[in-house]
Amino acid sequence: MNGKSKFALIVLGVIAIVVALNMRKEQTVPILSNAVYQRQLPIYCVEKDAPVVALTFDAAWGNEDTRRILDILEQEDVKVTFFMTGGWVEKYPEDVKLIYESGHELGNHSQSHYDMTTISASQMQQEILQVH
Repeated sequence: MNGKSKFALIVLGVIAIVVALNMRKEQTVPILSNAVYQRQLPIYCVEKDAPVVALTFDAAWGNEDTRRILDILEQEDVKVTFFMTGGWVEKYPEDVKLIYESGHELGNHSQSHYDMTTISASQMQQEILQVH
C-alpha cells in the first residue's frame, strides 16, 4: 500500500472517530427519530460541480458475493470503496488483495463493527486503529 493510500485510511479512521464521538456526545436517549432527538449524522453528500456518485460496500460478514461484485464493477468500469472490518480482513485476506489489485479503495470499518455510540473513546480508537 503506498503512502497516499495509508494516509487516506488514516484520514477515514480519524473522521470515523470524530463522527462517533460527536454522536456519542449528542445521544442521551435511544434514537427513534433524527428530527425529534437532533442526532448528528455522517456526511452523505457534498456539493460538486458535476453530478457524481460514490459507491461503497461494507465487508463485515461473508464473502459469497465479493467476486461477482468485482466482476460487475470491472465490466462497468466502476471503482468503489470497500469498508472492511478487521475480522473480515483476517478471514478473507485473498479477497482484500483482489479488491486492492482491482483498483478499488480500501476503507476502515472498525475491527468488530461495534456500535460506536456505546463504547468509550479509547475503545473507539482501538477499534479503528486495530484494523490498520
